[in-house]
Amino acid sequence: MAKILIADDEAITGMHLEEVLTGLGYDVVGVASSGVEAMQMASVCRPDLAILDVIMPGELNGIETCRRMKSDLEIPAIFLTAHSEINIIEEAESADPYGYIIKPFHNTEIRIAVDCALRRCHAEKRLKENETRLNDILQSMAEIVWEIDANGVLNFISGRVKNILGYDAGEMIGKSPFDVMPLDEAERMKRYFQLKSASKAPMVNLEIWGLTRNGRQIRMVTNAVPVLSRDGTLLGYRGVNRDITWQKTAAGAMDVMQELFNQVMDYLEVGAALINPAMEVVQINRRMAGRYPHIDPSVKPKCYHMFHDPPKTGVCPNCPVVRTFQDGQVHDMLSEPTAGFGVGVHRRITSPVFDIAGNIIAVVEISHDVKGIGE
Repeated sequence: MAKILIADDEAITGMHLEEVLTGLGYDVVGVASSGVEAMQMASVCRPDLAILDVIMPGELNGIETCRRMKSDLEIPAIFLTAHSEINIIEEAESADPYGYIIKPFHNTEIRIAVDCALRRCHAEKRLKENETRLNDILQSMAEIVWEIDANGVLNFISGRVKNILGYDAGEMIGKSPFDVMPLDEAERMKRYFQLKSASKAPMVNLEIWGLTRNGRQIRMVTNAVPVLSRDGTLLGYRGVNRDITWQKTAAGAMDVMQELFNQVMDYLEVGAALINPAMEVVQINRRMAGRYPHIDPSVKPKCYHMFHDPPKTGVCPNCPVVRTFQDGQVHDMLSEPTAGFGVGVHRRITSPVFDIAGNIIAVVEISHDVKGIGE
C-alpha cells in the first residue's frame, strides 16, 4: 500500500482529500498545513508520494516544498491547485512535479493522478537501480568504456579512465580522446577517425598510444561500433579501450631475454632453459639440447615434457619452476630425471625474470649434472 502525505493550509480540503485517498486504498501518513510542517512529517514518515497545495502561507510555499522534498528526501510530489491558479503552472513546472490535481476534484481524477505519479516513481527507481548496477559493472571492468559524438567529443567515459590514464571521468567529458595522445599519434588517429566516420565503419582491434596525466605513454587496443540514428545519420561511436602495455612490454622483454639467453647461455657448461608463464620451453642452450635432442623449443613443449622420457601428463610435484612463478623466489633442488642417455642426478636452480613493471615474465632454469660429485 502506497504511503501518501498531504499538505494544504485549508483543513477542510486536507480532510476531504484524506478521506478520498483512504477510500481508494492508499495509506495517508499525515496531513500538514504548511510547507515546513510537510517537510518535518516527510522526514519522519518517508511517504512514497506527497500531494502539495501550490499556494501555502509561511516560509515554504508548495513549489519550494516540492523542490526541497525531492532534492533532500527523494520524495516526489503532485500539485494541488485551483482553476484560478493555472497561471502559476509554468513556475510550478520548474519544481518537476509528478502531476496536478485541479480543485474542485473528483475521485477518478485523484486516482488517475496518483497512480500515474506512483508508476513514474517506480519506473525512475528501477532506472536508477539499473544505472547503479551498470555503473558498478563498468567500474569493475578492466577496460575503459566510452562514447563520443560525431565530432569525436566525449560525452561519456567510465571511471576506469582514472586507473589507466590518471584522469577523472568528469574532467574528460567534453574533451576528445585525441587530447590524451602523443601529438603524432593524435594526428594519425584524427585521419583514421575521419575515414571510419565517412564509411560509418566499426573500429576493430585498433592499437593506439595513449598519454597518461604524468606523461607516460601506454599502449591500448580499441574496439568500437558506430551509433546511428533511425535515418542512418552517424551520431558517434561507443567503444572500449583495453590497456595492453604490460603484454607489449612483456613480449618485448621476452624477446630481449631470449637474445641474451642465446648470447650467454650457450657458453655455459650447464644445461639451461627459458620457460614462460604457460610452462612452455621457449629456449634451451647447447648443453641442454645435447642432453635432450628430442626437444624442439620452436614448438614450445611443456617443460615437464622436456625432462622426462616418455613425457609426463602433469607438473612434477614440488616443481621448482612452478614455485618460482608462484613466489618470485630462487629455488634449488636435486632430481633424478629419466632421459635418453640414462638416469642422472641434477641440481636444478630456478630464477625469475621480471619486466620493468615487476611482473614475472619467465623463469630461467639451470640444470647441472652432479652425479658422482663427492664420490
